[in-house]
Amino acid sequence: MRQNQWKRRAGLRAAAGLLGASAAVAGFAMPANAATVPAANHMVIGAGSNTTYFLMNQLSQLFNQSPGCDLAAPSGGTQNLNYSCPSPQNATGGENGLGDGSGYTNTGSVAQGDPENPYNDVVVEEPPLGSSNGIKELEQRGTNPAPSDFARSSRGPNNAQPVPVGDPVNTTASDPQGLNFVAYAADALPWLHWTKVSGASTPSAKIKSLSITQLAAIYNGTITDWSQIPKGKAGPIVVYMAQAGSGTEGTWAQILQLTSATPAGVTNPATHVIFENEIKGILTNGDEKNAIFYFSYGKFQTVCVPATAKAKTAACGGDKSPSGSAFALGEESITTGGAPIVASQTTIQNGSFPTDRLFWNVYSNGTNATIPASSQAALNFVSEWGFICKQDSAVDSNSGLSYGSEIQSAILANGVFPLSSATMDAANVDSNAVITDPGYKFADPQSQAPNPATQQGRCRVFTTDGDGIS
Repeated sequence: MRQNQWKRRAGLRAAAGLLGASAAVAGFAMPANAATVPAANHMVIGAGSNTTYFLMNQLSQLFNQSPGCDLAAPSGGTQNLNYSCPSPQNATGGENGLGDGSGYTNTGSVAQGDPENPYNDVVVEEPPLGSSNGIKELEQRGTNPAPSDFARSSRGPNNAQPVPVGDPVNTTASDPQGLNFVAYAADALPWLHWTKVSGASTPSAKIKSLSITQLAAIYNGTITDWSQIPKGKAGPIVVYMAQAGSGTEGTWAQILQLTSATPAGVTNPATHVIFENEIKGILTNGDEKNAIFYFSYGKFQTVCVPATAKAKTAACGGDKSPSGSAFALGEESITTGGAPIVASQTTIQNGSFPTDRLFWNVYSNGTNATIPASSQAALNFVSEWGFICKQDSAVDSNSGLSYGSEIQSAILANGVFPLSSATMDAANVDSNAVITDPGYKFADPQSQAPNPATQQGRCRVFTTDGDGIS
């Protein structure tokens, strides 16, 4: 499904790292009558996806801890209390000998650890509302009282230009012009069912693979009993759907070409539309014997697989239903006309698993007058030139490890997979969204490199603009 997608907009950069605990960057409220002085550094606000929330918190923490300018006043000087850089500290040096006198210290080369976050910006990940809802919030950044600088998304762009070959597109709910979707990790959505409940095999226990056609028929209400599927036994199929506005629901609906957030197979939306990547609702309803659902591969690996440390989490019921009965839960393969395909690192990274998907961050590139362009600080974090898309060579002076390896480790620790490195050329960078701030250029002169075709990166970028840029 995604093999041809890689050939399109590989607007690339960077790789993946581990921060251990998934501590959230908490937002805070300011009293309404408080006098405020704008900080000289920038607050970058992300909103949207639940699936990518914990991973993005880890990457945000890594970025927030990245050294920028030295904020301490020189000996005998007056300390700035608004987080501005005492200027000038170093007007020359840095990568390729570049400098602009903005006041941050650098060490002279990428290998020695030049600043990736020159102004000591702070990224805040707002609580998850769902991918599509986060994108809506981004679209309203000019009028929304709680605007975001970028959106976390576990669904891809609707009606990207040109449309990635092999990927279904929701033509009834197009994303507006002016949004750039930057993919940085690969996931999948296998279907999920129970094979045993209280020691007894379920009607679907021997069904280990379903085709996209069969899955669509189940969700559209055409196939209603497990006995209608080879190896299945009599038992009504109880269909569950993830909440509308989530990237998980949107991706599943696109792939199965469902036309409603509550398709006909979902017979009781009030109780059978549940939160993505959790089975609590199914267990509460006592439907595990006959239920079918879908679940992020990465989330399943980190919170459901018994061999993992988190296998007893509430998201997967602690391996027991509310009544205390033990169960066996499985994500199964999907048939595409040939042999069943099992979700794995290989089939997800090469795009052969039928319900694979990407993790994205979305920013405004400024071509839509109704959606103000995302800030330069946001671009420095999530764009194709940004921190998450860093090359492997930039070194974290806190750890001595490359940021590339740390970002890749964080992605892998969340059960999903980094994208392969590829060459960046003129077709891989959106000229509508460029880093012009000299400080960010100084920290990452890759964005002004005279020959970007020689550069390598790990992200993939698609735009909703109708300008032919993929």
